[in-house]
Amino acid sequence: MITIVTDSGKSVDASVVKIADGQTVDPRSVILQQGSVANGQGQTIAVKLLADVAPVAQAKLATLHVLPYTMLGSLLVALVFSYIYSRFVTRPIRQMAAVTTTMQRLEKDAHYPVSSHDEIGLLGRNINELYQNLWQNDSLVGA
Repeated sequence: MITIVTDSGKSVDASVVKIADGQTVDPRSVILQQGSVANGQGQTIAVKLLADVAPVAQAKLATLHVLPYTMLGSLLVALVFSYIYSRFVTRPIRQMAAVTTTMQRLEKDAHYPVSSHDEIGLLGRNINELYQNLWQNDSLVGA
């Protein structure tokens, strides 16, 4: 059985920390590697490479304290960029709505300024062609 004893003498669950059989180790330490070395007098010396896990626990606590602020900051940044992106995406659509309202009033000089080659640009070109065809047909019917 493996026992781990703290500085206060209390036993700790050994399943959390792997140590050599029958040895006691500070529960904040973990044996990373162990071996043996012979000294100049022929005696074998046990060597254990220990790592203190207290800094890990401190880092965990610091992370848990900072986490709500980083999540809030991330959410705010995401909201700001979402707002900017939505304004960027909807600007041509709002402009197209204004132009089509002008076209609805049958103003001859109404024209959507096409500045892109994407779907919005294609829709704008189609609206312009449709409005030109409307004026051509209207002039034929009115003549």
